[in-house]
Amino acid sequence: MTALPFRPRWTDIFIKRPVVAVVFCVALLLIGIRSAINLPVISFPIIESSSIAIVTAYPGASAETVQGFVTEPIERVASSVPGLDYVESVTTAGVSTVTLWLRLNQDTTEVLAELSTRLSQIRFELPEGTEDPSIEISRADTPYASFYLGVLIPPTRTYAEVTDIIQREILPRLSALPNVQRAVNYGLPQAMRIWLDPWRMAALSVDADDIYSTLQRNNVIGTFWQAESSSQRINLQT
Repeated sequence: MTALPFRPRWTDIFIKRPVVAVVFCVALLLIGIRSAINLPVISFPIIESSSIAIVTAYPGASAETVQGFVTEPIERVASSVPGLDYVESVTTAGVSTVTLWLRLNQDTTEVLAELSTRLSQIRFELPEGTEDPSIEISRADTPYASFYLGVLIPPTRTYAEVTDIIQREILPRLSALPNVQRAVNYGLPQAMRIWLDPWRMAALSVDADDIYSTLQRNNVIGTFWQAESSSQRINLQT
């Protein structure tokens, strides 16, 4: 009977050198403890859920006008963007908001690039006086907070002056702060008053009725504010 030749194994080193086995076990134990401490514990898995809001302002237009000439064209091109789950829109007087809800874990960079291209293609279809669409990205898995700053108008300043200072000086600085997504002024829009110069009118041989008729011919009916109750909202037009 022939004896089989002895073949050494890699585990024999732990038998011949017990110190190596002890060091290996201690290292494995320390790695396991460190991994257990750094292991995140969450109730739900991390899933990227994003939405893109397209806000377009059409100052002075009624909600019906904004719906037909602004919201519907934007919805038409936005609904065919790849990676889209569904689209919803809210139209109010002078403002169109189209929200695109993306599929889970969808790359927002690719969707944003495609959406920007398609919006630029229909820019000529929007009415004259429509502002450029503003695109905002919101992520459901990213916490955020918002707060409001009230501004008291001093007696030495008019409302128009304070609004101009907020738009030109305060909002750009707030928007430039780290971790600030946007800064918005929710104040009332400015109104226009026309003061007549009687000497200039006499030199041009016009009277107040002529000026009124000219303004009336070039006037556009638009919504300037809303009256709300507990059950309805009424657009005020002028």
